Amino acid sequence: MPVHKLLVTALVTAGTTVTTATASLTVSVLDDNEFAPAFTQSVYSATIDENMPAGAFVAAVFATDMDSGPNAMVRYSIESCVPALDFGIASGTGRVVTLRSLDRESIQGYNDALTGAVTDQLFILSLTAADADAGPNGNVTYRIISGNEGSRFRLDAISGNLSLVAALDYETTRDYTLRVQAADGGSPPRISTSSILISVLDLEKKFLLVEAVDPDSGLNGLVSYRLMHNGSSGTVEFPFNISKDSWLSATFPLDREQPVYNSVIAETAPVGTFVATVLATDPDLGENGAIVYSLLRAEGAGDGAFAISASAKSGVVTLAARLDSAVQAEHRLTVQACDLGQPPKCSKAQLVVSVTPENRASPVFSAPPGGYKFRAVGRLIATDADPGVNGLLRYSLLAGGSGSFVVDAASGILSVARDDALDRESQSVHYLTAVAADSGNPSRSATVDVEVGIDDVNDAAPTFPSGGASFVVNISESSPIRYPVARLVAKDADVGSNGVISYSLATGEGDGGLGDFSIDSSSGLVTVAKALDRETRPYYVLYVVAKDAGWPQLSSSGTVSVSLIDVNDSPPRWMPGSHDGVWQFSIAENSPAGTLIGNLLAQDADEGENAYLLFRLLSATASDGSGFDFESGTPPSPKQLRLVIRASSGPLFADTSVQVNITDLNDVAPILPDTDVYLIKRDLLSRIDALGRLTIVDPDTVNNFSYSIIAGNEAGAVFIDPATGVVSVDQRLNTDVNYNFSVTVRV
Repeated sequence: MPVHKLLVTALVTAGTTVTTATASLTVSVLDDNEFAPAFTQSVYSATIDENMPAGAFVAAVFATDMDSGPNAMVRYSIESCVPALDFGIASGTGRVVTLRSLDRESIQGYNDALTGAVTDQLFILSLTAADADAGPNGNVTYRIISGNEGSRFRLDAISGNLSLVAALDYETTRDYTLRVQAADGGSPPRISTSSILISVLDLEKKFLLVEAVDPDSGLNGLVSYRLMHNGSSGTVEFPFNISKDSWLSATFPLDREQPVYNSVIAETAPVGTFVATVLATDPDLGENGAIVYSLLRAEGAGDGAFAISASAKSGVVTLAARLDSAVQAEHRLTVQACDLGQPPKCSKAQLVVSVTPENRASPVFSAPPGGYKFRAVGRLIATDADPGVNGLLRYSLLAGGSGSFVVDAASGILSVARDDALDRESQSVHYLTAVAADSGNPSRSATVDVEVGIDDVNDAAPTFPSGGASFVVNISESSPIRYPVARLVAKDADVGSNGVISYSLATGEGDGGLGDFSIDSSSGLVTVAKALDRETRPYYVLYVVAKDAGWPQLSSSGTVSVSLIDVNDSPPRWMPGSHDGVWQFSIAENSPAGTLIGNLLAQDADEGENAYLLFRLLSATASDGSGFDFESGTPPSPKQLRLVIRASSGPLFADTSVQVNITDLNDVAPILPDTDVYLIKRDLLSRIDALGRLTIVDPDTVNNFSYSIIAGNEAGAVFIDPATGVVSVDQRLNTDVNYNFSVTVRV
C-alpha cells in the first residue's frame, strides 16, 4: 500500500475534563528495490535485409519493473551475441541496431544467438581517473578488486559508474570497503588503486515525531496521543503505532506493492452483507491455475467478523458478525490467494474495511444567542456527540456574503475569499448562514447566523458630487472682505477620521489667488480675503483641495472660477498724445463749421457702460485773453485758442487742455499808401542811392512781397528793389532844377 492516511488525536486530561485536538497525517511508503525487471516477451523476432549500413534498426525490446521511481528505471544490454560485435542495443530505450553491415551468405540468421539483459541498478557515484598519455596508453578502465562481498556492487569498466545491484541489510553488514583499480591501456599497463567506504544507514521503524502544544501548565498541559483507528482488526494488526512521547512508528514492515482493496460498511449492516470482491489470476492450466481464497488471521485475534468464499473465480468477502464502530472503526484484512498446484503458489492482498457508525446526533454550534458577530474574520465552532466519522464535522457557507467569504471546511475558520472581496463603502455588514455537517450517512447538519462587520480602512478619497467640483461665480469687484463666494462640499465614503475632510486652497496652473481669497478648512466656504480690483485682475481660478484625515491621506480637488463684475470706480484717463499736458492742433482760418480739428483719446479701465465716456468743452480762451461767447456763437479772431475738454464717466472725470493754432490764409490784398519823396541836392549822390522803403499794410501773415514800377517812370530815373521795396533815384536828378515825378508802384 503506497499511502496510509491517519487521524492523530492529542488529548489533555484534567480531572474529568478531556480536551482534544486532531490532525490528519498522510504516510507515503517509499519504494524498496525488491522487484527485478521483466521483459514483456521471452522471445523477440526480427527480419533485416543484408548489406544494411551500421546503425540500421533491428527491433525494440521492452521490460517493466513493479518498483517505482528510480527503482523502476531499467537499463538494457546485450549479454552475448554470436558472432560478436554484429549488434548493439540502446541502454535507455532497448532499440537493437546493427554495428556493421551483415552478409546473408555468411550468416543467414541469428536464432538463439542474441541474449539480452535488463537491470535496475541504483547509481551511487562515478569514478574518474586521469592519464596524461595519449592513444591506447591513455585509455582507463576500472574494476573492483576486493571488498564486494555478495557482489552487491557493480563498477562499469568504461564509465567508472558505481551502482548497487543487490539489497543491503544494516543488521548484517553496516560498512563496505571497496578496493577499486584504474588501469591504462599501455603495455605493461600502469595501475592506480583507491578505497571507497560505503556506510549502510539503519531504516528505523520509528520515523516521525508528531507534536501538539498546550499553553496550560502542569497536568493541564500534559499531552497524550492516540491514533483514531489503532488496534487489531482480528485479521491483521494495524501497521502503525504512536507512543506516549508522540513518536509514530510502523508495527511491521510495509509492502508498498501489495494490492490494497478498500470497502466501507455501516455498523448497522446485517450478517451476510457484501463487503468486497478480490480477484487474483493465474495463467496456469488445470489445478495449477485453480485459485482458493482465504483470510489470514493474526495470532490472538479471532473475532470472525468476516468470511470469504474459499473456492471461486473471485473472492467474495461478506460480513460474518455484527460490527460495532465504537469498539473498532477500521478492520484491516489480509487476503491470500493460492493455486492448487504442488507445491501451491500464493499471493496476498490487503483489504481495509472502514466501519461507519450510526449517525445519531446532529452538530450543535457554540454560538451566542442570535448567532456569531465577527469583525472581518472569526471561527465557527460546533460539536457533535457522535464518535468517529459521524462526529467529524465539515463547515460550509449556505448563503450570504456574495462570495466574499470562505470557511475552512475542517477548522471552521472564516476568512476573506480574495483581496478585493470587501468594500466597506459598498457594504459595511455581511449576513451569512453557516452550516456544520457531520460525515455520517445520512449526514446530519446544523445552521447558524453569522454577522460580519467590516472595519474601515482609508481607501476612498474625498469626492465632489456631480457638478460640484467646478464652480463658476460672478461677484462685484467691490465685494467686502469675508464676502461668501462659493461653498464646495466633498463627500468621503470612509468613516471616522478616514472620513473627516479639510479644505484648502492650492496653487494649480495659476497662483491660487495670491491671497485674495481664503477658504474655511471645515466648511469649504470660499470668501474674499482682501480688496479686489477688476481693473488689476478681472478673473481667478481657485484650486480647492479636499483632504481626509486618514493614513495614507487621500485627496481630490475642485475649481472655483471667479469673474469680477465691474463697478464704476476708475476715472477716465487721457491717452498719451499731448505735449506738456496740452494737446496741439492747427486749423486754417475761415474753415467752415464742423471742420475736424483733431482727435482726443481717453480711456476708462472700467468695462461696459462704466467705460462709456462723455466729452464736453468746458472753456475756450483766445491768445489775446478774450473769451469765446458760446451763447452768441461769435468767434474770436485770435491766432490761438486754448480749450479745456472734460471726459466723464458718471461722476468720475478727467480734464485736459487743447491748444488750437489758427493758420493764416492769403485772403487780403496788401495796401500800399501813396508816398511823397523829396530829394534835396546832395554833393556825393551816387548813381543809385536809397531814398527809403515803401511801407506795406497787409493783415495776412505773409512776409514775402514783390515790388515793381508799372507807370510814370518812362525816364528810368526811379528805381525800386523788387524784394525789399527800397526806393532809389538816378544821379541825374541831383540838380538844382526842381523835378516832380509821379510813378505807380505795384506790390
